[in-house]
Amino acid sequence: MRRRIWPLAAYTLLSGTAILLATLLFLVPGISLACRLITALPAAALENLGPGKAFRRSFRLTRDHAGRALVICFLYFFLRLVAFTLLLYPERLAAVMAQSEPGIAAVWLDLIAVASVFEATLIGPFLTIAATVFYFDLRVRKEALDLQLMLNAEGELPRIWP
Repeated sequence: MRRRIWPLAAYTLLSGTAILLATLLFLVPGISLACRLITALPAAALENLGPGKAFRRSFRLTRDHAGRALVICFLYFFLRLVAFTLLLYPERLAAVMAQSEPGIAAVWLDLIAVASVFEATLIGPFLTIAATVFYFDLRVRKEALDLQLMLNAEGELPRIWP
């Protein structure tokens, strides 16, 4: 896995930069690009592809299925928004309390910091997990991956795409 860290890091950097630039230029192309690139990280990790090939692979897999990827992204951002909202109100309460009781406000702010780390640890992996499940679902639907795995005696993940 150590030798594959740098290609995956390059994928993450390139993907984030492409989505950020597309979102800054126009909102709709950025969202569309994010939906089309959702399976690039699982493709890069599971098929041992470089960033460029992983992007092309993701575009090929998500063709006609970008709406499903949009739902995955929407649900993820909804979970993050709910968690952010739940953490926002205690922070405002701590700010109000800081005017009268600085010691209690400091404890509140420490608890909020712990809660935000807990939230990122709990909700953060959902997008990666959902993208990986979506990747395998697309492979089963488009490439009959389940049949290939049943026929493959070695148990390796077969690559159909060149």
